[in-house]
Amino acid sequence: MILLVSSAIKFTKSFATFPTHITRQSRAVPSYATRMMMSSNSNNKLPISSRTLQTLDPCVILMKQIISQHADKWKDDPQGIFSLAQGVVHWKPPPTAYEALSAAIQENITPQNDDSVKFGMDGANSGGDGSIIHTYCPDEGYPPLLEALKTKLQTENGLHNPHVMVTSGANQAFVNCVLTLLDEQDEQGNISKCVVFEPYYFNHVMAVQSVRGGQGCGGTAATLDAKNVEGLLVGPTNQGIPDLHWLRTQLEQNKYNEGGNAIRMVTLVNPGNPTGLSLPYSFLKDITELTKEYGVWLVMDNTYEHFDVDRMNTLPSDNDQQKKFDYPCFDEEHVINIFSFSKGYAMAGFRVGYVALSSKNGSNGRGTQTYQEMLKVQDTIAICTSRISQMAALGALQAGREWVYDQVKSLDVGREAILDAISSLGEVIGGNGAMYVMGKLPNGIDDKEFASSLIEHYGVAVIPGSFCGLPGWIRVCYSNLPPDQCKIAAARLKKGIDELTMSPKKQSLSDDKLINLAKDFIQFKNDACMGDSSLDSVFDLCSSSVDLYGLKGEEVRPGFISFFEKHEGLYHELIDEPSVVSSNIVQYPFTKQWRVDGEDKVWKSIDTSKPRDKVERLYFDNNGKLEKVTVVEKDAPL
Repeated sequence: MILLVSSAIKFTKSFATFPTHITRQSRAVPSYATRMMMSSNSNNKLPISSRTLQTLDPCVILMKQIISQHADKWKDDPQGIFSLAQGVVHWKPPPTAYEALSAAIQENITPQNDDSVKFGMDGANSGGDGSIIHTYCPDEGYPPLLEALKTKLQTENGLHNPHVMVTSGANQAFVNCVLTLLDEQDEQGNISKCVVFEPYYFNHVMAVQSVRGGQGCGGTAATLDAKNVEGLLVGPTNQGIPDLHWLRTQLEQNKYNEGGNAIRMVTLVNPGNPTGLSLPYSFLKDITELTKEYGVWLVMDNTYEHFDVDRMNTLPSDNDQQKKFDYPCFDEEHVINIFSFSKGYAMAGFRVGYVALSSKNGSNGRGTQTYQEMLKVQDTIAICTSRISQMAALGALQAGREWVYDQVKSLDVGREAILDAISSLGEVIGGNGAMYVMGKLPNGIDDKEFASSLIEHYGVAVIPGSFCGLPGWIRVCYSNLPPDQCKIAAARLKKGIDELTMSPKKQSLSDDKLINLAKDFIQFKNDACMGDSSLDSVFDLCSSSVDLYGLKGEEVRPGFISFFEKHEGLYHELIDEPSVVSSNIVQYPFTKQWRVDGEDKVWKSIDTSKPRDKVERLYFDNNGKLEKVTVVEKDAPL
């Protein structure tokens, strides 16, 4: 692991705001405490906002800086360094976008009389033709684009006559929501909270941190832990799927007796960034109904609506809707939908997104009232999105959804190549939505050091999972490069993973060795219960970082001993022979017997009467030491 440590030294020297625990090396950079003093020291006449200092560092910028740092090393390689970091697409906007731009510019340079120019500049000309591209347009957006978007939202998303506001990208749309919906002090004197799910989209967390984070804001630039932010609640996921039971519990616990809730908004990205997972329509319906039940805003970020690869968000066949919308959204007062031209239409540099709020119940509707208040935020931040960008977006929209789908199909080759490249990692999330997959690195490998080493030594960049609330993981984007180049980048990534993690595919234990180790584990437990030996034989088989039935670190020894003391005569027997299911992973069905107050107890991992079909699964490192032991469904993901 020398490569990891050496590159991490460069990583930390370059970026003073990175966490102190990235590497074991000391570094001459400002500490968190020092940075806070920069803000709060009364002797400092030029303080900086503590919220900004404590907001997550923009990881895409950091990765670009590391790429620049090592660019010389790769200058003789005709391909240079490949980026699989930032979520961009390899294609260009549709020709209709450039045609709209060309027409607008041509009209702009055509001589006009003074009256027409003046007419456009003072905003009276709601049409906003090309001769006035240098002027403001209405805050909410370029009127022809607004009309086209309302039609699109009706026919493709099922939103009836929504209020639409064009923003400078989907990120500004989200900031508009945060500033409009969240309070620093609500009706009960508490800071209102925003829910995100882990792994989360880092810019969503940064938005809440920087403008509504609460006292102290959690110190997250120093700890990379959004759970410390007072204004944020970070929810768990299972294989990327948000835990709605957890959400219901939080909504109930934060409910006020007098009405209202300390949780003001719940945020969901679908298809997911960073998970690369598309959630089914049934799930989206459940979270919509749950947030409606508690009177809480649901902010749906649909930036990747065109990238629902497996069409998970599809109306059920028995739905009474005559129209089967391309990507159905929920037309509810409490739902705010965010969209973008940056991904499907490849217009990231034009900075055009939009937000849609319900017009139900007319002027008395909550969506209408919120839209009016959001215009204040819009006028303060951007006034309006660049008129010429909006004209280009209108042109792009004429290409239609099928044009975007044709481009998205070109990602199939790269997606498969990236999935193959990370297949040796223990856990993988995504691949059926958006443009990302996530992979879990072996225990003990720092994802930030790993990402830095990939750039320096293998010429490929990814995003460390720590920035998404998932340390020890990486996020890989497969849409940045054309198929042929993506396959080359995937080969580099695969080599980097194999060498930096000592890939099990190259150095894994033999099947016979794994089966014998599994039997030893069972025998050692049984010997200890029968009094023939202590549990030391079990502990000797474990690595120092073992996860033993959920027990970790200092919990392992006392917790495991206590468990055996409470289960008198605990004895395990195999129902069937252990089977090797992947490199260094073995599992088996089993029966366990024990006594409680003189009464014999029996539990079978396979029991058709329950029904139950579980196995004990053992994960070993290349030295034959146990890294993890758990009981799971037989077909549970590895």
